[in-house]
Amino acid sequence: MLTGDGNLRKKAMQSGIEVHGIFYIFDKLVEHKLITLSVASAALNFLSGHNNRLPKNEIEKRLELWKFK
Repeated sequence: MLTGDGNLRKKAMQSGIEVHGIFYIFDKLVEHKLITLSVASAALNFLSGHNNRLPKNEIEKRLELWKFK
């Protein structure tokens, strides 16, 4: 399941459903070379400026990782 909703995530996980969010999508797009690292970084930077609920540490982790590839 793909969701960014915390309550839905919790319920799904309790039911044994595999749950992923926006970072998973970015990781898969980059992994399968569907977007470039430059595009992924720009999109993640844009989202971080418009969605303050995204975990900053996860954003920073990916931006650092993608910077060195």
